[in-house]
Amino acid sequence: FGNVRRYGMVSPTVFWPIPRVYSGLVRIDRHETSEWPTDPEFREKVFELIDVAFAQRRKTSRNAFAEWAGSGNESASRL
Repeated sequence: FGNVRRYGMVSPTVFWPIPRVYSGLVRIDRHETSEWPTDPEFREKVFELIDVAFAQRRKTSRNAFAEWAGSGNESASRL
């Protein structure tokens, strides 16, 4: 869908309550033409993963995808 890159960091002090971690910002620049399948089934699977990633606050990506992948270690290796 696009090129993803780290865009910056956000200090814990800008949140309340203050978390014990820094947050990261990402930038996604969309591709002019799709390098991925464009069928509805593929799109549905991609957005299902996006929903999993953002469904729970204060979780790492590894832990957010643990149920989807079977475990935290498996989600880390698959991602």
